[in-house]
Amino acid sequence: MLLAILCSLAWVAQDLLRKALVQHHKDPVTIAAMAPLGASIGCTLYVWIQGYALPAPPADGWGLFALLCVANLAGNYLFIRALFLGEISAVLPVFCLSPVVGALGAYVLMGEALSVPGMVGVCLVIAGTIAIVSGDKASSRAGVGSMLGAVVCWGMAPALDKTIINSGWSLWTYMLMALWAVTIPLMIERLIRAPKVLFSTIKASPWLMLALVPVGATALGLQLLAVLQIEVGLLEAIKRAGVVLSVALAARLFGEKAAFERLPFMLLVVGGIFLLAQRQCSPQYLVLFVAVTLALVGATRSVLKRFRPLAN
Repeated sequence: MLLAILCSLAWVAQDLLRKALVQHHKDPVTIAAMAPLGASIGCTLYVWIQGYALPAPPADGWGLFALLCVANLAGNYLFIRALFLGEISAVLPVFCLSPVVGALGAYVLMGEALSVPGMVGVCLVIAGTIAIVSGDKASSRAGVGSMLGAVVCWGMAPALDKTIINSGWSLWTYMLMALWAVTIPLMIERLIRAPKVLFSTIKASPWLMLALVPVGATALGLQLLAVLQIEVGLLEAIKRAGVVLSVALAARLFGEKAAFERLPFMLLVVGGIFLLAQRQCSPQYLVLFVAVTLALVGATRSVLKRFRPLAN
């Protein structure tokens, strides 16, 4: 559980770093290329230092791996574009829809049907997300379309990951190949089409770029260590719960005053994700969970309205 919490915090740090980069630079394609580069370098160094074996992948699973690579390439660009266009406190919660897409992918690829608690969780996630992006301000909707695209691309990744690894791929071989399969095409494209922009971006923000290496490696490394000890659904729920912290920090770090107004609905989204992670639970637990979640949303809205001058 501790590893999962630390993993969630590492992903929060990476999201904030990427948002800081897109605020300083106006080329989302370059940032989309640099972000996975940091994670690839960091994870490669980690695997090399630990001395993990990297057996060759089997003959099976290459078609799904190619599909995963295309989805990751598109997802990286769309995620950065969403951060470039919109406020992080508005677009990042939309990414919490990825477990919903993942559940659909698990059903299509592996026949894993949702339980009744999972269906209720899906409804809570969708309702909270709609509430977040349906504000009157244009900032509530800018970048949402791109983030929805990233959700579709990355939401299927867990189901693809599981299917490919179950076909006989080594975990560490698969991780490094998946990372570099995204990084190399993006970097080649930048070196060919916009080398001056690439190097000027690195020169202008060297510490932000450098920070992506340990942060990206830590996030992925902790995720792999945690998934060996707890259920994938619970790990995903804890990771997405970190979005609440991202939304709160966005108000302070990037001056997004509307972030506090979105916090109550983030609790609704996170509550739905945790419910989605529950495979089986009694009807009494289900009713109690939904009631407590809605009560927390209402209480948080009341508190924030009362102390709105302090929040802003």
